[in-house]
Amino acid sequence: MSFAKCRALLAVSLLLVVGCAQDPRDVVDYSNEPIGMQLLRTEPMLKQRRFNTLLDFESADDAVFVSANPPATQEHRHAHTGHASAAIGTSATIKLASILGGREFPGDWTVAGAYVYSDRPAKLTLDCLAAGKEVQRQLSIPSGKWSPAFVDLTQMTSAQSSADPSLSITSDQPLLIDDVMLIDNTNWYIGGDQSPWTIKQRGFKITIEREGWFSIALDSLDASNTGWKVEDTSSMRATFSSPGQTKWLTIYSDGRTFWDGRYEPLSGAAKSDASLARAHESPGVITVAEGMGRVDRNSEGDANNDGYNERLGAYEVVANGPRMELTMASRGAPLVRPLLEISALPPGKPLVTLEGRLVDSLTRLKNGNVLIEIPARIEQPATVNVRAE
Repeated sequence: MSFAKCRALLAVSLLLVVGCAQDPRDVVDYSNEPIGMQLLRTEPMLKQRRFNTLLDFESADDAVFVSANPPATQEHRHAHTGHASAAIGTSATIKLASILGGREFPGDWTVAGAYVYSDRPAKLTLDCLAAGKEVQRQLSIPSGKWSPAFVDLTQMTSAQSSADPSLSITSDQPLLIDDVMLIDNTNWYIGGDQSPWTIKQRGFKITIEREGWFSIALDSLDASNTGWKVEDTSSMRATFSSPGQTKWLTIYSDGRTFWDGRYEPLSGAAKSDASLARAHESPGVITVAEGMGRVDRNSEGDANNDGYNERLGAYEVVANGPRMELTMASRGAPLVRPLLEISALPPGKPLVTLEGRLVDSLTRLKNGNVLIEIPARIEQPATVNVRAE
């Protein structure tokens, strides 16, 4: 290779290196922001919750409220937020009574704890005491990252101890601790006079309940990395997702549930009607009048691309305008109170009829789709008309 070509190649290489280098001006230092702002950025789940940071260890004086052997010390090697944390060894007790200064505890708070760091994978035991009650929790944390270590104050039970409020942490590995806090994660997703059921979260539990029909409690992601997250709620249906073995859960207010497409009855009425299971295992056929829309055979959760979404337990169709006419027919098993979800129907109050009879079991979902329960047992083809007024 000639000298000129080598020099040109070197110049191009230098340009590439310079081009890929990060401009120091592009690096934003957030460590001087208020701790509350840093927490909202670092832990997005706090954005919808009320919280109170009790100790952030930006001041060495914060270690006074931590009883440990050897004594807790300020640590600048790692911090969850700000510039410092505290080294607490393998066992420490946080003196909540001293920090709260006589304020009621737990009061309205539902979760208490801190963020912890270990150079090696660690097993922890948390123990919170207050007003003659106690709650314990065991958990494992990975190495080399800040992990939440919290207890569910709504699960406190009677204890013999009458000690002042405190939070104790023991571990099989030395720990750093930062951002000791109280959280109120109470969230009413749905309830009230306009809803037949209630869905709420307090502490580590998501409770779905219809009085006199059923009640079920799910572990939230706060409790476990295989817990559940609320995806959508309405007066008729709620959906949940999880990183665990079962990824998706759909619950209807009448007690029908679908776990990754597997039907399980929850209410007494659903359990007593075996035809609901057969209708799920052998879905029917939907035909949409020409020009008015189409059957959606590609919705996520439709196992057979037949327009019946097993994950949601509903037939999926797409509207072409404000009016739609479709025919529902069984294919072996009768269709028992089938559920129909229509997307792309323009805004407006939906008017739905089955063979000319008004259907009032319907709702608009947050994404604009219309969810309809057809109040019938369909064995012969039946016509459904939908109009957005």
